[in-house]
Amino acid sequence: ADLLSTDGKSDKKMASGIVDLGGITLDLAGGVYLMSKPIVIPVLVGNIHFTDGTLRASSEFNPTWHLVHIGNTTCAPDNQKSCNEFISFTDIMFDSNFNSAGGAIVQHVMGTTFTACFWTGFTGTALQIDGGHEVMVEFSWFAQCYWSDSKTCIDRDDSSLAVQINGNDHYLHNVIIFDWVKKGVEINGEANVLSGVHTWNGGGVGIEVNAGSTRIIGCYLD
Repeated sequence: ADLLSTDGKSDKKMASGIVDLGGITLDLAGGVYLMSKPIVIPVLVGNIHFTDGTLRASSEFNPTWHLVHIGNTTCAPDNQKSCNEFISFTDIMFDSNFNSAGGAIVQHVMGTTFTACFWTGFTGTALQIDGGHEVMVEFSWFAQCYWSDSKTCIDRDDSSLAVQINGNDHYLHNVIIFDWVKKGVEINGEANVLSGVHTWNGGGVGIEVNAGSTRIIGCYLD
């Protein structure tokens, strides 16, 4: 069955005509899921949740893709230009396994949250946020390599990036970025908030700010 199908679901709508899927939850139950294709969440659905398990890219995974793809950049039902709402990931390991570009790409959403997640093995951008508003990342770790296996990353010639924010009004709270990400956080939109972000990424760039009205509160570049 298609878990994200709107057939037979309540006709209750969220903002901008987004279909409320009623809190449908994919509980991974502590399992490890080897993926050859991404999980794709289409536009105009919301109230969807993922919890408790590992998503891992297999050797068949397209190296330019992310494990999870939410929304797209062309959807704009109104002036907010947000086409998904209230999607959450809790206690998930996003293991790109050096086979995928990153863990998640989130485009034109409102109110997507990543809580207590761990991101590793990415070759590009672990979490890419495009447009939208109020994506929240909290109590999460980003590590291209584990500190005990640092040589794997030191010898890599890539442009790894933990979090890229290409939009306004997003939040990182109590986030750790460590070995050996080339760049920790890249901010290309205005009015974003970073609080309690700790980067110790092997001498790479900790936080790069390319837009105004950015609030950086209690962060530590190690």
